[in-house]
Amino acid sequence: MWGGFKKRMGTALLGLMLMIPCSVAVGFTYPAIFYTTTVPAMLLMGVGTALVSAPLAAIMNSVVARDMQGRVFSLYSSVVASAVPLGLVIGGPVADWLGIRSLYWIASAAWLIILPLAMLSKSLMNLENQKA
Repeated sequence: MWGGFKKRMGTALLGLMLMIPCSVAVGFTYPAIFYTTTVPAMLLMGVGTALVSAPLAAIMNSVVARDMQGRVFSLYSSVVASAVPLGLVIGGPVADWLGIRSLYWIASAAWLIILPLAMLSKSLMNLENQKA
């Protein structure tokens, strides 16, 4: 509906900025506030995910040469799909050990470290300016 910022990477980083406080909020959840805090936070995390995924896909479409797009997108999909079982293998025992709330807080802290590094990376911020 909106279309995002002129610089697509800015839209992706905005989505990440939206997801971080939502992840922290989910970490503070307990049954009494589930419907008033957790559900809205998870819905906003979904919006943030869309704000991250769509611009990154558009950037990849514009940067990767047309004859290589099938290979690149297949590899990208494979890496993303393999992250799910790997995350479960790591996240399950960590959640059992520290608790699921702690896992959300750790992930939020990691994103708080990664976000400024991404914003300071000139090559990442100018990725969409490359020509296929």
